[in-house]
Amino acid sequence: MVLASVVSTSQTGSLELLATQLNNPPALANNSGSTVTVSLTATGQWTLINFATSDPSLVKYKTPVDGNGHVRDKNDEKFGFKYPNLNPGALVGEIKDAKGNTKSTVSGKQQSFELQPGDTISFVINDDPKWYADNTGKLTIAYSVTAKATEIVPTAPGVIANLYNTGVDDARQVLGDSIPDPHYKLATYPAGTVTPGVTTPNKDLAPINWVANTKTARWIGPNTASAVGPVGNYSYTTTFTLPQFSEASIVGELSVDDNITDIVLNGVSVGKPVALSSWWTKISRFSISTGFVVGTNTLEFKLHSIGGPTGLRIDSISGTYKQDILSTGKKLKLKSWKGDYLHRPDSEQGVTTWSTGIGNEWTVEKIAGDKIKLKSWKGDYLHRPDSEQGVTTWSTGIGNEWTVEKIAGDKIKLKSWKGDYLHRPDSEQGVTTWSTGIGNEWTVEVIS
Repeated sequence: MVLASVVSTSQTGSLELLATQLNNPPALANNSGSTVTVSLTATGQWTLINFATSDPSLVKYKTPVDGNGHVRDKNDEKFGFKYPNLNPGALVGEIKDAKGNTKSTVSGKQQSFELQPGDTISFVINDDPKWYADNTGKLTIAYSVTAKATEIVPTAPGVIANLYNTGVDDARQVLGDSIPDPHYKLATYPAGTVTPGVTTPNKDLAPINWVANTKTARWIGPNTASAVGPVGNYSYTTTFTLPQFSEASIVGELSVDDNITDIVLNGVSVGKPVALSSWWTKISRFSISTGFVVGTNTLEFKLHSIGGPTGLRIDSISGTYKQDILSTGKKLKLKSWKGDYLHRPDSEQGVTTWSTGIGNEWTVEKIAGDKIKLKSWKGDYLHRPDSEQGVTTWSTGIGNEWTVEKIAGDKIKLKSWKGDYLHRPDSEQGVTTWSTGIGNEWTVEVIS
């Protein structure tokens, strides 16, 4: 056996396989101590017969083929091919463990597979073992080795860290009486408001029928001991920040004196998520899921007072966001409805689908809005050429731009500049473009 050794998780090389080589075949052994992914491409041609014949059952085997071999048919059953369920003339790799037990086989001119520590894969042409001497030709097998991809774990929602209940300090401890609230500001107030500001009313002077303060929140109001203010409209604002995100939401509980009139996020009403009759003896739940922006967000609670004590109490406020899986620099894989992945093979250009390998990895470059480019491991980009349909890879041009249309969860569609979509057809492998169908749906798996 002509044995090459995998000694690292980043390695390339080549092997040569003669069509006559049944014994002492070339092989690759994983001595790296880690599980690795091997991707290979075989070039060259060979034939299974090297003699003149007019036998119709043998004629096809005289035709030169590459590592994919001949398409199987009923005629093949007449012969004792070494691997009867694989194409005649195909390049076959047989994977064995450290004890010499066969684990699996792979075939074809392009292959991608895993080798665990101690595994060996040997290569041979699929022919009847009695007739290897009649074969001609050879294949050159170029391989690359990478570390096995880390298992992808769904990203947990992020927590909006700087959301605060009313009447608490930075450590979320409840403030004492008549203490300014560090997180809420009185943005709107009627004329005649004494020393505009936001403080915690003195608990002995505040109305006894207000919803009670808790260990996590207390009432705030105009800057007076008893929170008394003129008749009119008031608004309280607080701010929080968000990184790049795809979805966000906030929930909480509020009580007001007298009535809540609106809740506004970044200058836009969120659609009155609580009844406008909510008041000081009630606790109302609110929920916000639209209107968020990257960076600083301003949340505003608007209320109306008919005179006397007035105030706001926010409790149990919390927020989460889903990270933007398509932001610049994200490395990801796109899984098709068939279970394989969008794949950039080790060729001059092109794209297909495959189950494993570094060719499944793409790096996001965000353009603007929902437009992105996807950069392959070869340095070129997923590209929609100016043709009736199809997809390839290219270095520049508008064909590199794709518009993301989100479906649900981590599922997306990628719309090309031509108006059709990246599409996985119902075939053994491959990718094209099409206007409709489940083949347009791709599941994003974030690597890093």
